[in-house]
Amino acid sequence: MRAEFDGQDYFLFLASNTELQKLQQEKIESRLIQAWQPDNDLGKIISLELAENKGMDGIELKHLPDGAKSWEAIQEVQIKINNRAYNHIAQHRQFGTRYNGSDKVEIIIG
Repeated sequence: MRAEFDGQDYFLFLASNTELQKLQQEKIESRLIQAWQPDNDLGKIISLELAENKGMDGIELKHLPDGAKSWEAIQEVQIKINNRAYNHIAQHRQFGTRYNGSDKVEIIIG
């Protein structure tokens, strides 16, 4: 998985359906990089996990540790998708949602 952040939105690129299927067994982790600057590691881990959640459209975004008050304090970005979101990604090769009215999470195969 390649994960990019453009300052507001998160883009997760899965290499293939096989990588998506891997989510049925375990979570996937990657380093978060600056969008359009692939050499710019932002120093954060991003994880994608298949799990029930209360997120909008079946996608839940969480910054860890809880209560981090700044971007610098965030160590991990955790994204959970439920079965409905997983199936949509498998069928349409992408799925996304706006989170909190502004941040976007987009998951793309390819």
